[in-house]
Amino acid sequence: MYIAESMLQDFWALTNKKEDDSCWLWLGTLSNGYGILSSKYSNPQYVYAHRASFIIHNEVIPEDLYVCHRCNNKACVNPKHLYL
Repeated sequence: MYIAESMLQDFWALTNKKEDDSCWLWLGTLSNGYGILSSKYSNPQYVYAHRASFIIHNEVIPEDLYVCHRCNNKACVNPKHLYL
């Protein structure tokens, strides 16, 4: 999956980045507790914010794997808290 430039800018605008080890909370739309990053200019039109963070910081998510939270905070997008 590819994160469009417009979505990348929105990602950082909607991320409450704190200290490196703390949760970075998603400030945008939530669905079932998970952040949603959307764009009317790209396909797909939305991606879960934690998955976008993983892609931004690690480049790829294998098709058959999930991105999980070590912190158990669904709204967290800190890449240090995410794993496959």
